[in-house]
Amino acid sequence: IMAAPVEIRSPSLLKMALLQASETGSSTVAAKPMDFISLSGVCLRNDHGTWRIIDGCNFHDPLPLECEDHTETLPLPGGIRAVYNHTQRRWHVLPSAANVLLSSTRSRSSIGSDSDSSLVGIRHVPVPPHQEKKKHVDIFLAKKALVTEIGEAVNEILSQFEKSRNIEEKRFVGSDMTNVPMGHLVRQRFCTAIAMLVVDGMKPYRLQGLVVDDIWRLVFSFCQEGVSSAKNPIFPAIESTILPPIKSVLAQQDNNMKFRSLICCLMSRGMLNLWIESLQELPDTLKKYYLPNSFLVLAQSNVAFGKLYDDMLIALEPLLHLPFSFSIDFEIKQVGLFFLRPLYS
Repeated sequence: IMAAPVEIRSPSLLKMALLQASETGSSTVAAKPMDFISLSGVCLRNDHGTWRIIDGCNFHDPLPLECEDHTETLPLPGGIRAVYNHTQRRWHVLPSAANVLLSSTRSRSSIGSDSDSSLVGIRHVPVPPHQEKKKHVDIFLAKKALVTEIGEAVNEILSQFEKSRNIEEKRFVGSDMTNVPMGHLVRQRFCTAIAMLVVDGMKPYRLQGLVVDDIWRLVFSFCQEGVSSAKNPIFPAIESTILPPIKSVLAQQDNNMKFRSLICCLMSRGMLNLWIESLQELPDTLKKYYLPNSFLVLAQSNVAFGKLYDDMLIALEPLLHLPFSFSIDFEIKQVGLFFLRPLYS
């Protein structure tokens, strides 16, 4: 069964996906987390360094000329251009010159000719130099993209409270039992952004011959080391009050849903910031599960990345002052709701 694509909602997130692809390439055993993406409905897969449209998906129509001043264009290795419209907040995926030429030639050759000989020499049209895969991507910008994505998700959540005049109205907005769209927003947008931070630079492991990135396995490792080291009371609290109901209610559900419920429970209790900040206090888990270029490791050893990490914690602070109330079984009740499985499938 093909996993759902990672939905890319901003240029910063796409830049991070391109960096991950350039660092690791596409695995011949199992696709890396950011090798299967969706840009406003167009699904693309990274095939050994070249991005290709998935069969059955079509390119978008070109942008109207009056919209071009509000766009940002990112070339993908392989010639595809991803154009983000900041006004409409959506992508336009445009073909390379090679795709256009090949399509045009096929159309002409199908008229009055049964031969495919006219396609000779067009199948391997070279990609323009400026669209070639960038070999050296600034890793700092990639980590900054993680923080930017979290900040944008936080701003989107905060915008839902703008019209709330008192604490009762805020409680109504902040509960997924009275405000279902908030439950969707937090789980699909915010939890995805947090997951990308946690799995950044995570070492993959093999399970039955497949390369697996299991974020739920990380959660348990962090808790176990946190409890045994007694460095921070948050880990015993998570182990005793949050994990048991999640494991009970979601026993038959996948680990992605369990992780989203964990983040929601931490938000409901005002513990999310402390949990994220405390992850850096557990060197054994960091060493066991993360590569040296992961954000969590770099933030420990490098001043610039450490400041970036602090910026992320500051961006999360406004959430501490809002009355959230999220139910563990929200996704089970939302029958037919399609939840993306980003990064940690």
